Amino acid sequence: MSWRNIILGLTAAGGMAAGAGCRLGSLASPKIYGSISDADLTLSASHENRPMKLSELKGAPWIASFLYTTCAGPCPMLAAQLARLQWSLPDDVKLVSFTVDPEKDTPARLSAYARRFQADPERWFFLSGPTPALNALFRDSFKIALAENPKGPPGTQLIHSTKLVLVDSQGSVRGYYDSDQAGSLASLRQDAKKLLKK
Repeated sequence: MSWRNIILGLTAAGGMAAGAGCRLGSLASPKIYGSISDADLTLSASHENRPMKLSELKGAPWIASFLYTTCAGPCPMLAAQLARLQWSLPDDVKLVSFTVDPEKDTPARLSAYARRFQADPERWFFLSGPTPALNALFRDSFKIALAENPKGPPGTQLIHSTKLVLVDSQGSVRGYYDSDQAGSLASLRQDAKKLLKK
């Protein structure tokens, strides 16, 4: 079974918005899928590691993604897509990648991963934090799937959503997008720009 089928199965089974593949398409509708709770996390970047509250992101739209540095499945492809995406968005739209493996993804490891994918530290943030806090964010705020696969080979023992989540300037979730589909990414860019103008 492919990673994509496993992830889609997880999200469908959980009845989550991310699994439904919903997206804005048009901002004429005030549709909001939920709000992001504030959390005390750690920002890892090439030039600093510092505490960061999610509330610091308010004021402009941002795009959330979920990965881990030892992933041998979809994460490298996701990160490569994000590396391209960062240059096709206005500067004020940030990318925010959350590790789903905070026990292993130390600040140093996340910083090295950011450099590997040429992440601009002013535009693309890598966040870690306590496992309970992150898991609560994934489940309750982002509504994305995360499951353990302990019998899998190294690099496949965590199964997580590869959706990109668009969050508006007030911290509300406005859409979910497939990171491996050109049409969905085009919609994401369009919708992020519309949010920036509001």
